[in-house]
Formats: sequence, structure tokens, C-alpha cells
Amino acid sequence: MFPKKLITKLIFIALVPLPFAASAIDVNGDGAAVKTAISNVMMMQDIASQRGFALRSQERIYSIDEGWKVWGSLLADQLSSDHEVSYQDFESTTVGVMVGADMYVDEKNAYFGFSLAYLDSQADVLETDKSVDIASYQYLAYGGWRYENVLLDSMINIGYGDVDTKRSALNTTANYIMLNGGVKVALSYQVETDYGYIEPFVAYDMQLISYDDYQESGSDEALRFDRETYTTQYTQLGLNLYKDFETKFGVLSPSLKLDYRFDLDPDQRIHEQVQLANEPLDRDGFESFDGALIGGDMLVTKVGLNLEKNENLILSAYFIYMTGETVNSYSGMLNASYHF
Repeated sequence: MFPKKLITKLIFIALVPLPFAASAIDVNGDGAAVKTAISNVMMMQDIASQRGFALRSQERIYSIDEGWKVWGSLLADQLSSDHEVSYQDFESTTVGVMVGADMYVDEKNAYFGFSLAYLDSQADVLETDKSVDIASYQYLAYGGWRYENVLLDSMINIGYGDVDTKRSALNTTANYIMLNGGVKVALSYQVETDYGYIEPFVAYDMQLISYDDYQESGSDEALRFDRETYTTQYTQLGLNLYKDFETKFGVLSPSLKLDYRFDLDPDQRIHEQVQLANEPLDRDGFESFDGALIGGDMLVTKVGLNLEKNENLILSAYFIYMTGETVNSYSGMLNASYHF
């Protein structure tokens, strides 16, 4: 027979979990902030790619007068995670504005530009009391070059997000700064046919996301989080299809882009290191656990319309659907540019 004291102790542990264990489980490693930040950068990259497409379309359709073009975009995104059963899923909504300027240098068959963006993201972790709000400020520079049918495009981005988290059941809140930066390079080959243009392409994309240590406040069960850094790397293979049509409104160029992205580190997970915030900081005393997968392979489908009203005015609209191993998203973008 088991001793009565041992049985009583086992029942107590089963029915009354330790506060720290409950708090750690509540964190759950969903990765809402990190994954939303990665998705937001992808949206910005898509807009920069669209600007390259629009500039080359003008070069193809008109004789471009060299000079700066200013442009603005409105964008929106609905992102949802599809984690393993062990981790809570989340849904996030992002709206934002992006402005920039670029120039096509005809004699060099090249373009370059820069942009600034403000993005507001709100995420809710499903079946929990946790919410995450991110105010993101981003800078992205981009450029491209053409040699006969070979197209080379590149972009570099840097930015930061002001992140607020809340767990309403415990009345805990936290604020921290999340930094991000990355590069992307793409190589395409343009083929002209009787039915339009075909551009197979390959690309490499690397992003780094980092945040310093921070802690919650408002409850005895508030947690302290250690600093973390994540690096994502993707290779991309895809196909871009488009055709030009003369209309009474201008030259209309519908396009379809299919892009499969291979995650070069498919086993990378959200990693959390936590300890109770009301205890003295102990660098060696953090409790570590792994959360949901960060990336995974994904397929991106992009449908667009580009309207060249004249040599000076370009209007564009795009819809993007992304489906992957751990996330799915719908994005919409409107863009207008004017040549001074």
C-alpha cells in the first residue's frame, strides 16, 4: 500500500499546479508577434516587386522620361496560423500605408527606389486571453537591372515594431521593441510569346528578427522574458505570367505569379525563456521551452492588374493568397504612382 502522506502529496500536485508552470503554459509559444512581423515584411516585398514590374512595364510600353516617380500604397492582410495540436493558433489583421519614390534609368536598363511604411497589426491567440498589438515602422530600398532577357532584382529592409501584449485573465501587460532586417535577391528570365510574357525566376530571402528582454506587470504571475533572435531563410522558385492590352483607359497588364518558397530551416521553433517577474533577475534561472514552428514551406499566388494611364500615371491592384505548413494569409494592395 502507498503511504497516506505520499498519496495526499500527489493529489495536491495534480489539483493545484505550481504558479510558474501555469504561467509558462499560458505563454504557449504561439509566435504571433514574430510570424506577423515576417508576414508584414513579405507584403512590403510584394509592393516593391510590383513597383519594379510597373517601371519595366512603362519601359516596355512607352519611352520613359527619366525622373522621380512618387507613389503610395494601401495594404491589408489577414493572417492565421495552423500549428500542431500542442500549440494555440492565432489570427492577426494588419492594415497600413506605404509611400516611396523610384526612378528608371533607361540608358542603364535599371531602376532604384526607396520606401517607408507604417503597419498596424492586431493579433489574438485563439482559445486564450492573450492579445498582441504591433505598431511597425519600416524602411525598404529596392533596385533592379536588366541585360537583354535576364532580370536581376534586389531589396533590403530594416525596421522596428512597438509591441504591446496583454493577458486579460491575469491583467498582465508588457511592452517591448522588436527589430527586424533582411535582404532579398531574385533572378528572372523573360520570354516573349504570342500569348504574353513568361518569366521563370529563382530568389533567396533572409530575414532577422530580434527583441531584448522584457517583463510583464500587473500580477504576481507576471513573467520576465529573455532576449531572443530568429533568422529565417527561404529559396523561392516561381513563374510570372503577364500580357499587355490596349484599352481606352490606357494599357492594361493583368498578371499571375506563382511562387513556391522552401524553408531552409524548417525545424526552427519559437523559443521562450521565462521566469517570474517578481523575483530578482537571474540570467541562469530562466525556464526554457520550445513553441510552434516558425516557418515551413509555402505556396504564394498573386493576381494583379497594372493600368498605365499614360507616361506619368500608373494604377495597380493586387490580391495575394499564401498557404503554408504553419500559416495562411490573404492580402490586398492598391498602388498609385505619378511621374513629375
